[in-house]
Amino acid sequence: IMFHVSTMLPYHPDDPQKLEKKRHVGNDICVIVFQEGNTSYVPSTITSHFNHILAVVNYDPINDGYRVGFAFKDGVQPFPPFMTSPAIVKKEDIKEFLLTKLINGEAASLMAPEFSQKLKRTREALLKYYIQQFI
Repeated sequence: IMFHVSTMLPYHPDDPQKLEKKRHVGNDICVIVFQEGNTSYVPSTITSHFNHILAVVNYDPINDGYRVGFAFKDGVQPFPPFMTSPAIVKKEDIKEFLLTKLINGEAASLMAPEFSQKLKRTREALLKYYIQQFI
């Protein structure tokens, strides 16, 4: 598991498109956005062929927990742990919940048609390479 914290990634004032940050976050399968307040998040803010799962987390002071929402790309099948609506996760459970949900989500994403085709092509290319090199 690797975390890319966008505010801690390299920043260059002469890079208005923030390509350095996009290079890291854009290659992640799962993205977590922690928000303050009741602002809404637009999933198309970060566009990538690799981002398949978006988790948006807001602290909910009324329930003293976290409101959690997810968006998935087409082809990603549902995966546990399943949530109720509205999804409020207790403060003491948020770490385990997010890790479990996103690890399962990454596995589900790898089975989605877009990823499974890429993995198949990569494996075929590697197999051909090893056959040429060692047989």
